[in-house]
Amino acid sequence: MDPQLTGPPSDEAVSPVLQIAGKPWFVVATKADLAGTQENFAELKAYLDDVTNAKVPHPSRAEGSWTAKCAAIPVSAINGQGVDRIVHWTVGLLEE
Repeated sequence: MDPQLTGPPSDEAVSPVLQIAGKPWFVVATKADLAGTQENFAELKAYLDDVTNAKVPHPSRAEGSWTAKCAAIPVSAINGQGVDRIVHWTVGLLEE
């Protein structure tokens, strides 16, 4: 069976872009341990705040996209810093 044809029945077909864009998401900002990344992270956070506050459109530009709590989580995988926050953020999304 074609996976694009499965799902809840409806009168109108739902775009695959909207199906993905309507899901909660966040950005894992890697390389947080490198010098000079703080400015880039601040710009990324400001952009995501603007998406959340509807000042700029969702990156997909699809109507009905999830923009409730767009966030960036800084991590340094090599140092193991911030990785635990990914789990906490994901659990928080599931509890909503």
